[in-house]
Amino acid sequence: MLILCHLFAGTILGLVISDRVRDRRLVAACMAGAVLPDLIDKPLGHLLLQATIDNGRLFTHSLLLCLLLLIVGLLIYRRKGPIIMGIGAGVLSHQILDAMWTQPELWYYPLLGQYTKQSYPDFFLHMLLVELTTPTEWLFGAGILACLFTWYRGAWVRSLAPSLLIRYEQQLSMMTLVLIGGAGIGAILAGVTGNVTMLTGLTTPLDNLILGFSAVIGAVGGGFVLHKRKT
Repeated sequence: MLILCHLFAGTILGLVISDRVRDRRLVAACMAGAVLPDLIDKPLGHLLLQATIDNGRLFTHSLLLCLLLLIVGLLIYRRKGPIIMGIGAGVLSHQILDAMWTQPELWYYPLLGQYTKQSYPDFFLHMLLVELTTPTEWLFGAGILACLFTWYRGAWVRSLAPSLLIRYEQQLSMMTLVLIGGAGIGAILAGVTGNVTMLTGLTTPLDNLILGFSAVIGAVGGGFVLHKRKT
C-alpha cells in the first residue's frame, strides 16, 4: 500500500481513539506508527540488505513488533499514558493495509523461518513516481491536512492560513472526505470486478479492496469525529 494511504489511516485511527480517550497525543502516535514499518524496513531491506534479500517487509512488518509495543505500552501506561500503544495501533493498521496475512512467513516472523530473497530494481524511484501520479494519494494527502487543521484549530496554525480557508474549513474538510469516500467506492468496484483503475495505481483485486474499504471507513470515521468537534 502507498505511504499516504497508510498515513491517512493512521490519522483517522488517531482521531477516533483520541476522541474516545481524550488524549490528543494519540493522533501523532497513530500517525507515526502507521508509517514506521516503511520508514525502517524499506531503507533497511532495499538499501543496506539489497545484495542479500532486497525485501522491504522485515521485522517491523511482523506481529512480533505489535506484541512488543503492546507489552511496553502496558508497562509504562501509568507513567507515560497510552502513547506507545497508539504507536502499536498505527503499526497494526499498516500491517493490515499491507495484507500481511498473505505473507505468513513475514507476518509471523521468526516462527516460520527466514525472510525470502526478492528483487526490486530502482525501488525508490519507482515508488516516488507512483506516489506522484496516483490520484488517491493526492486525495489522502488533502484529507490528512484537512482533518488535522480542523481537529487542532491552533491559533498559530490559523495565523498562517487564508481567511477563506478558516471560514469554510468544516465544509472543505467534509468535501475532501466525501471525495475520498467516492474514490474508495471506485476502488472497491475495481477490486470486485478485477479491473485495474487509475485511481489507485494498484494491480491486484485484494489491494484495491483493502484501499477502498480503508478509504470509505476513514471518510466516515473522520467525518463523524470532525462533526462532533464542531458541535
